This record gives sequence, structure tokens and C-alpha cells, in this order.
Amino acid sequence: MYLLMSEYSSATFTAQVDPTLSKLQAGELKQTIISTTAFNLDEGVAALQQVAMLKSISKSVPLSFNATFSQ
Repeated sequence: MYLLMSEYSSATFTAQVDPTLSKLQAGELKQTIISTTAFNLDEGVAALQQVAMLKSISKSVPLSFNATFSQ
């Protein structure tokens, strides 16, 4: 049972940044909820449910991130 993060290993950020900054930190302003179905992760979620012996498991999961960009 694996979630292959290599399939989702890139993200695109677009911003206008003051060129005098040497460091920029970014993160979400509010929690983002993603659907496991949208990322074809239902099979992995079902396997996790079985391994953990859970009666049910949500197919909506929170996603959070923090990123630091340095020149």
C-alpha cells in the first residue's frame, strides 16, 4: 500500500515579488480539502481502511503546505 507522491511531486506558484527580498515564505490562508477520488487515490484509501481495521474512512482529506523560497 503506497501513495506515490512522485506522481504529484510538482506545484506551480505564480506571484509578483519585490526583487529586493532574499527570502519568501508561503502557505495556505485557509485549509484546503481535496477529494481522494480526484487524484485516483481511492484504492490506497480502501487499503488503508482495511489495514487499520476501520469501519469507515473519509475520502475528503485536508491538504496543507508551507514553502520557503530563497535566492
